[in-house]
Order: sequence, then structure tokens, then C-alpha cells
Amino acid sequence: MTKKIAIIGANGQVGSEVCLFLREFDDVEPIAISRTEVGAAFLRACGITPRIGDISKPEDAARLLADADLVADFSLPGGSS
Repeated sequence: MTKKIAIIGANGQVGSEVCLFLREFDDVEPIAISRTEVGAAFLRACGITPRIGDISKPEDAARLLADADLVADFSLPGGSS
């Protein structure tokens, strides 16, 4: 059974590397989540189909994460670092 792992912040350096790493496993499907089409361009070029939306909006979150078995958040939290 394939496990689906949602990667929030998939268009960032760490998130994109995690997506590329996870797709090497036969029983894992990375779900790359990006806020914009432009941000997801690299993932798409690498053969990963991204999901576009804003996880902070409840209607987007439900759609983006509906079938995920696990969620990993690599996004930058709001506010100053």
C-alpha cells in the first residue's frame, strides 16, 4: 500500500529535496504543496505534480491534505525569524 506524504513548503530548498528523495521509494508518494504555480515550477520540471494552494485557508487545507497519510511542514512560520 502506497503511503502519501504531504510536504508543505515543497518549493523551498529543504521541501523540494525531501520530495525528490521520497519519490525514490516504491511505496511512498510525495504530495508537493506550493502556494503558487511559479513556486512549483521546479517540482513540475522534475516530474512531481504539485498541489497549489494556501494551507492557512481552511478550504484549501481540506483539499490539499484530504488523502495524506502524513504531513511534514517545511514552511517558514509567520513573523520574524
